[in-house]
Formats: sequence, structure tokens, C-alpha cells
Amino acid sequence: MADNLKVTHYNDGSEISYTSDEDWGSYDEGQYGIYDNDVSNADIYGNLYNLAVIEDDRGICPAGFHVPSDTEYTVLTDYLGGLSVAGGKMKENGNLNWSSPNTEATNESGFTGRLGGSRYSFDGTGNYDDMGNYGYFWSSSKEANNWGVWSRVLYYQSSYVYQLFYNERVGFSIRCLGD
Repeated sequence: MADNLKVTHYNDGSEISYTSDEDWGSYDEGQYGIYDNDVSNADIYGNLYNLAVIEDDRGICPAGFHVPSDTEYTVLTDYLGGLSVAGGKMKENGNLNWSSPNTEATNESGFTGRLGGSRYSFDGTGNYDDMGNYGYFWSSSKEANNWGVWSRVLYYQSSYVYQLFYNERVGFSIRCLGD
């Protein structure tokens, strides 16, 4: 898909929990948030989801799609020339939805990466951070230690794609990949 996911229901029609700032950060319940609780942000950047949404058997991606694994993201970044240049090829070009300088953004991959920021719960408040500067994208690859998940990160000042490990309570964007 060439857009960040912005669904509010699982595939069976069940609602995904929309959380207030105090309630963000569940390990067990699927949650989503809209950056700064401003609906216009969902239209542009999609929703931010915790990992429990991805792991829920009811499914978050449309039929015929799934959340890509870390290996599938690696196939993409390798195809685009490696981590050091793939970010520029994955980012939406221009500065309409990105902070300047949006280094080497060409979107030649068609990924149209947008920097939807993140949502953290480390201090118990569910703060939003980094919109326009970073785009965080969940993979479906959880580590054996069961603490976190691999993700991919795009940054406005770099053409690099960062492969980072994050706690499953944070809120990131989701892209779906065709089966």
C-alpha cells in the first residue's frame, strides 16, 4: 500500500480501542491514536497503532494483505540499493508533509513514506512526538525475548532507512503488503 493505514476496526468489524492520553500503552489490547487527537492528521498521516493490533487474530490489513515482516522490509531496502539510500527512495518528495530538508526524497519506490511520528507511553501519558521529522513503521517480526519488535524508520534529514527495535507499547504507522 502507498498510504499509512487508518482503519478503526478489525476485519471482523470489531472496534479497535481509541485511547485517551492516560490509557495509552497496553500490551494486550489493540489500540490506535490519531496524532494530537486531530482528525485531519489521520487523513494525511494515518493512525498510530500499538503492536497488539498487529498480533490480533481478527486482522488489521484488508483481505489479501498483511503487515510486512522485517525480512520483507529487508527485501525492499536491498532492492532499492541498501539501507543507506533506500530511505530517500521511500519518502514522499517535497516538504508538504515533511520537515525541511527531506534529504534525497524521490519516492521512486512508490512507497510514499510520510512522517506520521509516534506515540510513547514510557511516562504513562501517551505523548505524541516527531510528526514531520520521523516516520516509524511496524514490522510483524517480534523477537524471541518477547520484549519488542523490529521496525523501520525514515528521517527527514537522511536518505537512510533505520532498522530499529522498539517496545510494543509505542504507537507507529502500519503499511500493508499484498500476500
